[in-house]
Amino acid sequence: MLVPYSSVSNNPTTPSFYSYLFLLVIIAFIAVRRVSRGVRGSPFRISRVLRAPVLYGILSVIFIFVLSPFNYDIYATILFLPLGLILGLRFGSSVSFFMNGDVVYYKRSQAILFFWLISFMARIILEVLYPNVVFAEIFVDALLALTSGLITGEAFHLIDREKVFAAENLSRTV
Repeated sequence: MLVPYSSVSNNPTTPSFYSYLFLLVIIAFIAVRRVSRGVRGSPFRISRVLRAPVLYGILSVIFIFVLSPFNYDIYATILFLPLGLILGLRFGSSVSFFMNGDVVYYKRSQAILFFWLISFMARIILEVLYPNVVFAEIFVDALLALTSGLITGEAFHLIDREKVFAAENLSRTV
């Protein structure tokens, strides 16, 4: 049975209420910013599109090989990363582009954005409430690998579709 981590303890290293509050504010800021950019759109730059897949890939490697001493983490990553990539290639096709002045903007797939938000919140909750539960750690690592694959698959669509969008707009202006 999983029992949430209690903040009431005589241990001086136990995080305080303010530590949790600070963490929640940062998490809320990240989530709101990411969702608003996903809904409103962001200026297209290849570095911006590739930043998230590279960051999630690095985080997956760190969580799996450095922070997690369990072989099941490696198996979960090996299983869920390609699954996420396949799903990202499938659902990432709903990206869209538009012009705002002379700048190309893109909107992410709403399905992938929603999944990212749910998995982000689940990872944070599991890490905070159940920090030393093996199943929770494996689940967090599997979510990270799946999300990494989803975002990578979507990035392929973004880069490919932007070339088509740019060619169409160039032909309209000529």
